[in-house]
Amino acid sequence: MMFDDSRTANARRSTAPDRSDADDSDDRDGATRATAASTSGADEPTIDSAEASSSDLLAGRTRRRFLGTAAAGLTAGLAGCGSALSSGSGSDGSAVDVVLAGAPSGLQKYQCLVEQDGDAPITEVEPVLVGGEEFQVVNGGVKSASVAVRAADLSESVGSFEETRTLFTLTFGADVDPDALSLNVSTATNDDGESIPTDRLQITVGGGSG
Repeated sequence: MMFDDSRTANARRSTAPDRSDADDSDDRDGATRATAASTSGADEPTIDSAEASSSDLLAGRTRRRFLGTAAAGLTAGLAGCGSALSSGSGSDGSAVDVVLAGAPSGLQKYQCLVEQDGDAPITEVEPVLVGGEEFQVVNGGVKSASVAVRAADLSESVGSFEETRTLFTLTFGADVDPDALSLNVSTATNDDGESIPTDRLQITVGGGSG
């Protein structure tokens, strides 16, 4: 019995797997795996990126905490200074000036205390010759019957002068007898560091020289 070789060959070709289709399937599977790996890598942050984000967040929180604390401290300081200088009541009373009768060699610094025999409250302390941060209420002040102040001409804005000039002004909430007031000068020096005679610092009631 003889076989038809042509039919046998055709049958073998029809039953053999199509290698081209298999190759295409392998290529598609490889591309899918590559795409998935690429997507997974893009979605997941690297360790360096996560650490940098955490460091930036911590630094931001620390800076906000520091600025908040600094702002609170500044507000408290200004409030304390304001209460020592003015009550804001605007009430009528006695105006008292502490003046310096001439400073031929300028003024470097001074510290003095104003007291009274009565109890009229001080409603305002106003620096004149030396002011701003160079003037400070040391004790007493607004709502007290006495006040101790000090000032230093750090900016060297005060030169020599012969006339009488006001160092600072006090306002009392009631009339004050001039004879009931006293001035105690603990420090007064000129630009050379020498003492200024304490009798050059005086109290005037009802206005003085500016």
